[in-house]
Amino acid sequence: MNFTLKGQIMNNRALAIYKSVLEAMQDADEIEGIEGDDYIKLMTAIADETMKRFDNCIDTMASNQEANTNSH
Repeated sequence: MNFTLKGQIMNNRALAIYKSVLEAMQDADEIEGIEGDDYIKLMTAIADETMKRFDNCIDTMASNQEANTNSH
């Protein structure tokens, strides 16, 4: 089954992962979580890793599409 979240269609597994990530980020916001510069460093590291993984995914998809196009 698929769900639409923020305009994006996700399957059950993707939605579960998304919710887990948000829960972990919320934990960082809670009392006794991290604050100030440590919080900024954490969010920056998360954003950097997210963009790296996104870029790698896009590159892989493009390479696969090119390979499929060239094999036909």
